[in-house]
Amino acid sequence: MLPISLLKTIPNSNWSVLLTPIVRANDTSVNSKSKYQFGGALLANHKSANGRLTYKIGIYVNGDLFGLFIMPLLGIDWQINSKTNLFGVLPGNLTIEHQISSKFHYGATFRAITNSYSDSGKRYLRIDENQLGIFADYYLTKKIVLNLEAGHSLFRMIHSGIRNESMIDWQLTIMCT
Repeated sequence: MLPISLLKTIPNSNWSVLLTPIVRANDTSVNSKSKYQFGGALLANHKSANGRLTYKIGIYVNGDLFGLFIMPLLGIDWQINSKTNLFGVLPGNLTIEHQISSKFHYGATFRAITNSYSDSGKRYLRIDENQLGIFADYYLTKKIVLNLEAGHSLFRMIHSGIRNESMIDWQLTIMCT
């Protein structure tokens, strides 16, 4: 819905901590019977002395419709050289970006997405998807960017299930290409 993050730099160190509570409502409609999902992420960041490399480690937790979803996080933000950056937090995303000029950048992306959607009852759909893509950015101004992105979804899986208060009663998995 509206993730709000708190970023706290630890004084006299190269460490910072990012805390994000997350409330989600993936439902057929938003109403008084919507199934809310509460969770959050905690990410610790360590910046190198030269400032060109930041390591990230953390955890993501969400009370998803299919049960408690816990995912360890490992990330990087690396300025490889003056024109190339590698950044992301796995297993969720990773991007490599190259700058041709101050106005034109291009690169490749990986995203792994897991979402669950509720219907009006106790049924849900869970979609696991991996996306590979390429992109090009053209900066009209410093803050206005035209983005062109193309890609393909790999190993998409759709799970259908019924959830009771303590566990999943059944689950059907469909793999799409």
